[in-house]
Amino acid sequence: MTRPDLVRDRWAGREDMLAAALDAIREGGPWTEHLADLPELDHAAEGRDLAGAPLHGADLRGALAPRTTFDHADLSEADLTGASLRDARFMRADLRGARLAHADLAGAFLVQADLTGADLSSANLAGAALTGAILREANLAGADLRGAVLYRADTTGADLEGADLTDARLP
Repeated sequence: MTRPDLVRDRWAGREDMLAAALDAIREGGPWTEHLADLPELDHAAEGRDLAGAPLHGADLRGALAPRTTFDHADLSEADLTGASLRDARFMRADLRGARLAHADLAGAFLVQADLTGADLSSANLAGAALTGAILREANLAGADLRGAVLYRADTTGADLEGADLTDARLP
């Protein structure tokens, strides 16, 4: 079984655990304790491990989840408007159609993430790693991309009007 399969499968039958963690995240309280019994928990992430989590359509507006691991997670159509996700990891995460307007993603690791059609308008992506990310038809209008790494990123049809690309490393 591959690593992506392992991190996805560990959520099977743990919907209550995930729901409790998400409720705590939305309330701005401690949430990692709800994941203590999660198999394959990444302790290096200080328990901030939501890798592989099924979060399709989740309402995480204003969530406080900096330095959280979302690798291989399904965040398609999720609402993360205004969320604090500084230094979070989203490697190969599915963020198609996600709403991340005004989110703080400074220093985030979005390598090979699929952000097709995502709304990242006015988001802070300063210093973010977007190598190989799929940003087709994404809304990046007014986004702060200063110093971001966009090597091999697919920005076909993306709206970059008013985005700050100062010192960004582009393809």
